[in-house]
Amino acid sequence: MAPIAPFGRKVSEDRSQRSGGLFLLVNSFWIVRFMMFGGGVTKNMPVGELGYFSAFPAIDVISLRGVWFSGAFVDISNLVPVWWVLFLPLMVLAVYGSISMWENQRLR
Repeated sequence: MAPIAPFGRKVSEDRSQRSGGLFLLVNSFWIVRFMMFGGGVTKNMPVGELGYFSAFPAIDVISLRGVWFSGAFVDISNLVPVWWVLFLPLMVLAVYGSISMWENQRLR
């Protein structure tokens, strides 16, 4: 049983509400713009230009490198040729954590 916070709410519910509120506050710039203008930016774009914003190959997406414009910024692969060696422990830890959570069937 979860501990009871002041005002009779469970602590986990209070944290969830705070986290959700913080998420909305931090992302309000994007959320408000989307609500005001919708997806109109991509509706007027030719299909060929949409490919410019795609992240490719998959390893770039997984390692969070696929969101930058190609060549506009210095990439870690330009500085450290074996950048994936630095990324590998994080990936292993993330996969291990996901598998452990899935097997235990509970969230912490």
